[in-house]
This record gives sequence, structure tokens and C-alpha cells, in this order.
Amino acid sequence: MNHHHTYGLASYIMIDDGLYPSAHNRRDTYALPAFDIRGQWVYPSRYNDYMAPQLPVYMFDGEYLIATGHGEEAAGLPVFELRCMCMPQLAYGDPSSSQ
Repeated sequence: MNHHHTYGLASYIMIDDGLYPSAHNRRDTYALPAFDIRGQWVYPSRYNDYMAPQLPVYMFDGEYLIATGHGEEAAGLPVFELRCMCMPQLAYGDPSSSQ
């Protein structure tokens, strides 16, 4: 089933108990994908404002989704802090999880 929405390219991330949908937010040129984690939309914000847009690599530590990305410095992998945001469900939603 293909669902069209206005937030950009949809993809999925594998977390131990299943696949979770993600969506790129076109409203921010530097936006990283937002992920629907158990009914809550979250996205990692840029830790360094001067970084160019990069394809992030995600880690899940069992509680939080953490994004890392290669910066121009190449000295290490910057870690992006996790921010919560309210977004409409892009593909489907569980009526019992409305906030």
C-alpha cells in the first residue's frame, strides 16, 4: 500500500521489535528524518548548526533514537540530540494513541 503525504520521502528504520516509518520534513532544508516511535513522532535536530545536510546513521540504545553523521571535520561522528514534535500520522494511526 502506497500512501502519499506532504512531508517528503518515506523510509523505514529497523528497531528490535519491528519496522518504524520515517519521513523527511521538507520545511527545513537541513531536516533529518522524523520517526514514529510507538505512536510518537520524534526527530533528531542538528547538534552543529554549521553542518551541511548529511545522510544520518541511526542507533537505538533501547530507549532513545540517536542520530550520527559525518561532518566536514572528519574528526568524529557528531551526535544529534533527540527532540519530540507532534506531527500527523503520515500513513496510518492507532485511534487509541491520540494525544
